[in-house]
Amino acid sequence: MNWQPVDSLDDRLPPAVRVFAGRNEAFPLQAWYVRADTHDSLTNVHVVESSDPADLRETVSDFARHNTGCVAVNGGYFNPRVTPAAHAGLLYVDHRLLAPATATVVRDSVRYETARATVGFEEDGDIDFGWVIAHRDTLFAWGDPPANRPHHPVPRPPVTAARPWNVRDALGAGPMLVWNGRPRVTIDEEIFFGSAIPEVHPRTAIGRDRSGRLIILVIDGRQPASRGATLEETATIMRELGAVRAVL
Repeated sequence: MNWQPVDSLDDRLPPAVRVFAGRNEAFPLQAWYVRADTHDSLTNVHVVESSDPADLRETVSDFARHNTGCVAVNGGYFNPRVTPAAHAGLLYVDHRLLAPATATVVRDSVRYETARATVGFEEDGDIDFGWVIAHRDTLFAWGDPPANRPHHPVPRPPVTAARPWNVRDALGAGPMLVWNGRPRVTIDEEIFFGSAIPEVHPRTAIGRDRSGRLIILVIDGRQPASRGATLEETATIMRELGAVRAVL
């Protein structure tokens, strides 16, 4: 990717927040990323849920208009088949569990226990990642997901083998893309096989670099100017941006 700073936006943002636009003509692919120092006094990161009383289907532009943040991005999964729309996966806002983590998934009549990749935000600006579930309203994070693979489910380790996850906000999605500075796309472990998630799509990913700075990547897709990306391609781009941990 050929990245260039977006000066027209940077001029209106706090110095701790920078925006870049990138292109790759060969794919073709166009993308943007934001790098932010979340420890800066002017930079706070929050997970926000929809407050639309009609159907909970606010767009990213709606969120940006209704909140005071300078950067807004979509995150997580939701069930569009119900009204109001329902969040799918962990949603934890201001120390409150609003939606439980995905604990089991059924594929071809086989039930798998899982813990899906999650990003968490702490009060002091630190950003944490792990494979997370909620147990009795407490979050627990593992450093590895259950070693599931198609037609071979394995039990999820007990919460005694995990660490209590003391974050202010958390958003579960998945799969993990980068772990300890290396691409690690845990499609099978998080039971995304048999779904459309691994195919080429527009992407949103979030990570942090070695300095603890936040990296948010948005990849355009489903159009002639930008085809979208696979999970592995998204992981590669995040790693090239300096992410040591990242999740879709």
